[in-house]
Amino acid sequence: CNDRGLRLTSKDWRWYQASAPGGCLSQIAIHQLDTLRAIGGPIDTIAASSARLASTGAEVEDQWMITAVFADGKLGSVLSSWTSAGRYEVRASGDRATMSYAVDQSLWSDAGRLHEGAVLDRVERGSGLAARTGLDVAPGNMFREELELFAASVRDNAPCELSAHNACLAVAAVDAAIASANDDGRAVRIDDVMA
Repeated sequence: CNDRGLRLTSKDWRWYQASAPGGCLSQIAIHQLDTLRAIGGPIDTIAASSARLASTGAEVEDQWMITAVFADGKLGSVLSSWTSAGRYEVRASGDRATMSYAVDQSLWSDAGRLHEGAVLDRVERGSGLAARTGLDVAPGNMFREELELFAASVRDNAPCELSAHNACLAVAAVDAAIASANDDGRAVRIDDVMA
């Protein structure tokens, strides 16, 4: 989430569906959809709802609620907004614990310091938030690490998670969400979009 939708003008390329399909969907939620797949495995279907709440009049949606059904039946969700305070958070829940990761978006533009405001914790099943275990977030630079991963893949001809196929799956999830929202939230199969 961030407040970009409240600042859009018709001079901004993000104002238009043709260049920023779904607004915050293709600009920020796409990364969370990719994260869902990385954590949970292949996504089978996407169902979505969207809204335009900003008073700017932009063509693009600024609110998205997405439900993903994984190939093995697990559920995942992505909430994305361009009309709220900045927030980036990932939460994964399993039968033994819930893990949560959040970053301080005021540090977003300084990738080398992003770990400084990050919070990573684990809550065991049967425990409350007071019993959560904080985990260290290692220093790093997400942009440098992505470039180094890509360079190593090119240099060593090794498989890389930054593959064209994975990019196509992320875009297919966005396209599925748009199709779903345009059809009253009907679930759309990723395989149908990929075909």
